[in-house]
This record gives sequence, C-alpha cells and structure tokens, in this order.
Amino acid sequence: MLWLHGLQHRGHEAFGIAFSRDANMCVVHRHGRVDSALNDLHMPPAEIAVGHAVNPKMLR
Repeated sequence: MLWLHGLQHRGHEAFGIAFSRDANMCVVHRHGRVDSALNDLHMPPAEIAVGHAVNPKMLR
C-alpha cells in the first residue's frame, strides 16, 4: 500500500486496488485519501497488485 500512498498526490478524490492471490482476484474501491483508509483495509499478502488514484480534474 505504500506505493499507492506515494501516488495520492496525483488524486485524492478516490482510489482503487486490484490484487491477485492463488488465482483469485479481489477489487477494492474507496472514496477519499489513501491514508484515511489504510487502517480500514486489511489486505492479505498478494502475488500481484495494481492501484489507481482519482484526480477530479482529469474527469472533466
């Protein structure tokens, strides 16, 4: 999650994470800043993950 926290300056409206473990895919979306949700997310160790941060200026 530290890598996604490092990207939140690009957008702090919302973020999402998709990760894979044992051939199962899980997707999580949250509104708000990454650091505000770090304590609420209990992600298991993953083999691979991808995340994004939403910048509201880019949605226009």
